Amino acid sequence: MSYPSTFPSDCRPEFSNNLTTYIWYAYSWMFTRSEIQTFTFGLPIVLIIGTLSNGAFLFVVFKIERLHTITNLYLATLAFVDVTFVVSSAGSYLYAFTVSPVRHDAPYDSFIGCTLIFGITLAVYFTSIGLVTLVTLERYYGICLPFQHRVIASKSRTRKLIASTCLIGLVLGAIESLKFSKLDKWCVIWPHLPDFQGWPQKVGFCVPLHENVVLLGEFVDTVPFFVALIWNGYMYARIMYSLSHREVIQKESENDSMGQLQVQATKVRKQVARLLIINGMLFFFCQIWVRFNAINNILSNITGSGFYKNAETSGLMLVFGRCMLYVNSSLNPVIYNLASSFYRDAFKEAFFGNLFNREKATTLAVGSSSKETDVLSDKQINTNI
Repeated sequence: MSYPSTFPSDCRPEFSNNLTTYIWYAYSWMFTRSEIQTFTFGLPIVLIIGTLSNGAFLFVVFKIERLHTITNLYLATLAFVDVTFVVSSAGSYLYAFTVSPVRHDAPYDSFIGCTLIFGITLAVYFTSIGLVTLVTLERYYGICLPFQHRVIASKSRTRKLIASTCLIGLVLGAIESLKFSKLDKWCVIWPHLPDFQGWPQKVGFCVPLHENVVLLGEFVDTVPFFVALIWNGYMYARIMYSLSHREVIQKESENDSMGQLQVQATKVRKQVARLLIINGMLFFFCQIWVRFNAINNILSNITGSGFYKNAETSGLMLVFGRCMLYVNSSLNPVIYNLASSFYRDAFKEAFFGNLFNREKATTLAVGSSSKETDVLSDKQINTNI
């Protein structure tokens, strides 16, 4: 068994490192057990579930005409952003894991690979925060300020807001990607041990363009998140209060026919509003762990110490935070189906077509006293979801 003992001829001395006597330091560049398990099992599952679930939701929204609403335009865009995030982020980590045994080895030939991968991932991440906030804002106006909502709501306005959010996400992503926009190529002589047999002598790392960029990037990463968290929290509270207040009013008018019709027409709207609140709260819960890591990096850079006592804990939190991001991006459509019969029916209709329609027609014929009332109720429901 032979091991390289010299550096390749094109290696620069300042970027060459002989680790034959620094065995424990060399071992720190091995993937940890938790990382191996995540990359071997977790990321492939995330890629499959994330792609299929969000792709299925996009298909359903496209096929079912009654889902062509303002809220679902936001949710469809969010589904596309989630697919992009999962593929670019989880896909890039999985690819790096398969081509190199060295942790953080960037398998790119130039800095362009670092800039594109991290830039795209960060841009769609910021865009997802903006889209979740827009969904909450749209429901806030629809439930708490219905008259203003009728005046300003339109699909053209929604498209402009989505385009603006994507542009802001692109700018913020470009700024934070400066933390990874330089590719340093190192030449390494690894310890002459079986664990390092066949390890590459040249490895690359995506590093900050300048050391001061790291702190700027962490602030850019953290501040928009907490601003959105506080703003969304306020709107969630107002929405829940308005929904509970409406339930009291509706109970008082259930005995008259118009009151019953209004109860039917608003039932799904309230269901969807509650669904979106649950989904938004889960979004911020899954995202906040990465924010703790960012705050930890800020404190470490400013004071020299952060939340975590050692590098192992920091590494575990980094893996856990990424996993939570992927879980959130992959399971949004699953949550829609679990929490709302409106979306479950839409999925059934899109994928099972005639079978679902026959079942629904039979149910309506048996359990509905007035077909005309049911149709009118559907129209009212579908105009404001």
